[in-house]
Amino acid sequence: MAFVRWRGNSASLLATVYEQGRSRQVLLAALGGGYAVPAHVREEVSARFPDLFVDWEKVNEVIARGPQGAPPLSSLQLSYLEVEQQLREWANQPITPFSDEKRQLLHAAQVLTSCRAREGT
Repeated sequence: MAFVRWRGNSASLLATVYEQGRSRQVLLAALGGGYAVPAHVREEVSARFPDLFVDWEKVNEVIARGPQGAPPLSSLQLSYLEVEQQLREWANQPITPFSDEKRQLLHAAQVLTSCRAREGT
């Protein structure tokens, strides 16, 4: 069974394996500080450790909650404007992991602009 261990704000997916009556922990994947495990990481772990059961839904829940002592997501209140500005900033960075999604980021920002206009904020 796999489990998540936090070191600061970075998470790792580990499992305890038993060999010749002894246990040791094996690093399955470094998960960073995201809010869900990317599909390519799930596929890689499943390919490298086919006999190991990983409850990906539970892992995603643990990752989304963040490390112990972190403020709950519900306390991170952002306005539409703040989110909209961040989306536009990501979309306009020259080198970004989101460069392929630039159009979608700008579209999402436009949706938020429309929502703000309707609410009058």
